[in-house]
Amino acid sequence: MLEREANSGWVFGLLERGTNKIRLFEVERRDMDTLLPIIADNCAPGSVIISDGWKAYGGIATLDHTFRHRWVNHRVSFISPTDPQVHTQSIEASWGALKSDMRHLHGTNPSLFATYLFSYMFRRFYNREKIMQQLLEAIRQQYPV
Repeated sequence: MLEREANSGWVFGLLERGTNKIRLFEVERRDMDTLLPIIADNCAPGSVIISDGWKAYGGIATLDHTFRHRWVNHRVSFISPTDPQVHTQSIEASWGALKSDMRHLHGTNPSLFATYLFSYMFRRFYNREKIMQQLLEAIRQQYPV
């Protein structure tokens, strides 16, 4: 998990390792009261939550979802010296990819910003393959005839 300034406000992200699933949320604040409910609502009980040492993540252990919280201190290193699986490299790479993806827009319309995030998440999940076919299938599932 990590957040990044983007356009107006911030983008908070959750990434599921081993899949192409990423969830991005536009948030006004990066505090515990904003981020912990997003984590609780979008992570499966029993998940291992890996983060950096941002103060707002300190309350993850208080959530009633049996989350295990592992974190890496970026002041010391970007990968835990005791466990190489504890890192934020995947979400960091995703921020770079998102920024690159949005550069072709030559600026963004603030009223459409959530749409840009959704588009990025959808295309990423389907590896940018057969996007139109995937979109039509998602519509068919959402609105069965």
